[in-house]
Amino acid sequence: MILIFNRCYKLSSLPNISKGNTNNVTDMWSMFSGCSSLSSLPNDSKFNTNNVKDMNSMFIGCKALIIPSKFK
Repeated sequence: MILIFNRCYKLSSLPNISKGNTNNVTDMWSMFSGCSSLSSLPNDSKFNTNNVKDMNSMFIGCKALIIPSKFK
């Protein structure tokens, strides 16, 4: 899922990412980087990050976002 939402400047929220299966995702590098309007992420346990090895720069440039603790 590398760079999947990269530079989506007008993206302010992710309405329903819980329907996506992230169980086998291992790399979320820069997934939301540059999404300067993104202000929230769903607090949904179905957004599974257990197998993710790289979250480097995942939220870089997300100036409006309060990052959920599961991603810190």
